[in-house]
Amino acid sequence: MARLPVFLGVEASDNETDVNSSWFLRFEALFSRARLIVLEEAMRMIIALRSMTNPSDHTLLTIIAIEEMTIDEGKHHVAALKGLIAACEEKNLKRLEAELRLVQACFHLVLRELGAPSDYDVDASLSKSWTLCHTFPDTAGLLISTCIAVRTVVGGGQRPPNLYKARDIWWTWPKHVVGNLESCQFGHPFSGETWSGCPECGREATKTKPINPQKYLKETDFVAAMGKQTFDSNKWRN
Repeated sequence: MARLPVFLGVEASDNETDVNSSWFLRFEALFSRARLIVLEEAMRMIIALRSMTNPSDHTLLTIIAIEEMTIDEGKHHVAALKGLIAACEEKNLKRLEAELRLVQACFHLVLRELGAPSDYDVDASLSKSWTLCHTFPDTAGLLISTCIAVRTVVGGGQRPPNLYKARDIWWTWPKHVVGNLESCQFGHPFSGETWSGCPECGREATKTKPINPQKYLKETDFVAAMGKQTFDSNKWRN
C-alpha cells in the first residue's frame, strides 16, 4: 500500500478516508480462485481413482485422504467468502461481489460432486449474481457468460471444461496510465484513461416501468363496439 501512490502517479496522503480501496478484497478473490483450481483438480483426481478396478489399499487410503482435505477446504472457503461478499456489499463493489458469489458457487459444486452436505443457499446467491449482471452491464455484466454456465451446472447441466472465465477483467488493471487517477461517487479509484467509468460499480441500467394494460383498454367502449358487431354464419360455411 505504501508504494501504491507511486504506481498510480499521485501524491501520497495521510488522509485516505475518501478512498474506497478494494485491493485487499481483490487479492482475496485471486487467492480464492487459485484455491478453487486446486480443489477442482483434487476432485478430478478422486473421480479418476474411484474409477479404478481392483484398487489397492494404498489407493483407497489416498482417496479418503484427498477427499477429506478437499471437503474441509471447500467448506472453509464457502464460509470465508460470505464475509468477503458482505464487505463488497458495504463498499458497493458490484463487479467483485458478483465474481465472489460465482466463485463461492463453484466451491459448492465441488462439495456437491463429492457428496458433502452444505447449508449454502446457492440458488439465492446465483439469483443475486444474475441481478447484478443485468443491473450493472458494464461491470458485473462482464461475468454474464460465467453466471449462465454456473447456473446451468447447478441445475444439473453438463459441466464445461472451463467453468469460470474472468481473465479479460483482470488483465485490464495493469493498463493503468499514470496521472489519470479518478474516483467515482462511491470513492472507488480508477484510471480515467483506461476506463470510461468506474470498473467496480459502473453504470446502472435504466429500469423500465411496467406497462399498465388498463391504460390502453377501455372496457365500456369495447363492450359497446362488440354489441354492434354482426356475424353471418353462412359466409363461413361456403
